[in-house]
Amino acid sequence: MGIDISSSRRKPSSFRRAGLLALAVASTLPACAMTPDSARQKVLEAELAERGWRAGEEVRSVNGYNVQGFQPIDDRHVILDAGITRQYLITTASPCRDLQYNERLRVSTNVANELTTLDTVYALDPTGRQACPIARLQRLERISSAQ
Repeated sequence: MGIDISSSRRKPSSFRRAGLLALAVASTLPACAMTPDSARQKVLEAELAERGWRAGEEVRSVNGYNVQGFQPIDDRHVILDAGITRQYLITTASPCRDLQYNERLRVSTNVANELTTLDTVYALDPTGRQACPIARLQRLERISSAQ
């Protein structure tokens, strides 16, 4: 649905101003109707894009021998560095309060040095560790500068 706007030098009437205001408010309703999960997904996509990545296909496992470091994103997401061109996104099953602030993580693996969704990431802090079960593993794809 489009809006036709005519050029006019006179001030719009109060009825017309009220209509334009109602139209402006109505156009924001779909954004307000976003669920917390969809809003969180948009924030995650923006954060990944700022770092030059986008979430790609889900993977069943990541070879633990290749993991060289991590970059926390928020309380549910971490980027695993597995080489110069291989990055993976871990999504935890629920928010993990210390995940985004820690400099160290520990991963318990159920399969010999293969990180899977059966495993748990532990956020380590001076008071102990917080268990963060892995819900999803995704390969990250580099966003080309042409896009």
